[in-house]
Amino acid sequence: MGGAETEVSAATTRCLLEAAHFVNTSVRKTRKQLGLQTEASYRFERHVDPEGVVAALNRFAELLLEIQGRKPVGGVIDVRHSTAEPVEVHLRMDRADRVLGMEVSPDTAKVYLEKLGFGIATVGPRKFDVSVPSWRIDIQREDDLVEEIGRVHGYQHIPELLPIGSTPLGGPHGTDGLIDRLTLTALKVGLDETVSHTLGDLHPLDAEVEHVQVREPHSPETARLRNSLLPSLAIVAAKHGKDFALFEVGHVFAPSREIRALAALASGVRTRPTWRTTSGTASDFYSLKGQLETILASFQVEFQPCKDDARFHPGRCASVVVEGHLVGVIGQLHPDRAVSSDLPEATFAFEIDLDALGECKPAVLDFRTVSRNPAVRRDVSVAIASGLTYEKLKQSIETAEIGLLEKWWLFDRYVGPGLEEGTHSLSFGLSIRKPGANLTDDEANAVRDEFVRILTGLGGKLR
Repeated sequence: MGGAETEVSAATTRCLLEAAHFVNTSVRKTRKQLGLQTEASYRFERHVDPEGVVAALNRFAELLLEIQGRKPVGGVIDVRHSTAEPVEVHLRMDRADRVLGMEVSPDTAKVYLEKLGFGIATVGPRKFDVSVPSWRIDIQREDDLVEEIGRVHGYQHIPELLPIGSTPLGGPHGTDGLIDRLTLTALKVGLDETVSHTLGDLHPLDAEVEHVQVREPHSPETARLRNSLLPSLAIVAAKHGKDFALFEVGHVFAPSREIRALAALASGVRTRPTWRTTSGTASDFYSLKGQLETILASFQVEFQPCKDDARFHPGRCASVVVEGHLVGVIGQLHPDRAVSSDLPEATFAFEIDLDALGECKPAVLDFRTVSRNPAVRRDVSVAIASGLTYEKLKQSIETAEIGLLEKWWLFDRYVGPGLEEGTHSLSFGLSIRKPGANLTDDEANAVRDEFVRILTGLGGKLR
């Protein structure tokens, strides 16, 4: 690989022998750029001992004398641009024993390292200052020396012991685990997940708190951190037309804090027509409320009259309360805000503060043996004041703890002729079951009568 003028031939009488050391990183970089690989590049990019240059020249002189009986003329000229500082590493045998999981005596470790070419200086009980030879560029820290000791001593001498210490809890837990469960449930109830950017501009669905301004925004559209997830959902929903059911889990920002939130937005057709039904069902307040109740099924959720929130219809929203703490809001968007956001007027939404929810205790699960005996159904209809909240009615029934009542549900509401003004008719289904035995009519009717008694106590009249 030399030039034709400088290559060795039969007429050559004198040679200048050079031995050099090259920086391994520079050799590799150049070799990659040129796409040229040689035996020398392969060797030098893996680092060669810089202190071996003169030794190599001396070895050549020794071989020349042995083969031809001639000695080189002149001496050695050693040119160095820089001299590598010797590496010294402090070694503690107590730490070496802990890392290796076995005990190696200081004297034994000293012998191992000296045979490997390391210089050893004792500086204290079971402590050494170790000088690293120039050809061991891989030794940079104490654990590297510990590995050398273990390798020479033999890993087979490490005793077999059971693990000790504490086992950390695996997988997401706490608020992170709660968010994972809520996200999975939201997907199961039919909502589609979106992921949006946290930067945005002013929007009609912004929360009524001050925005956090970006110091040097690239554009007006990215000048503020969002304070609600509803604007992000609205921007996505506006591109999907009139039928959508979306949710997002993400961070929202206020001047004093950053929180994680869960929000959903729904409008239009909720279920498509099938061969059994000629028309689908539309999203409304109650369908979204049912989806939210399923998502938060592990908590005791209450819905109370909504506090002032200009984003929602004043008569069609509710506050979401868990353990007496306000954690969110659900309802129909105010028609003006919906139209301003390029959404249908009948658009429904909820937003939950997940950090506040994470501080609440989940409800205690009640496990019961599955009964082999069939359940009996009874239906009850009562006329009751329209002003009585469903939450009050539900609380009265559940606190009564009617023994054989397995579950109950509201399946119809009627308002119209035949009812006094200010009242409506509510129809309930009752599932009654007696574990281990079949119910008699008298037992089932007694449960129904107790249920009716609770409703009449709230001012209801049996229909």
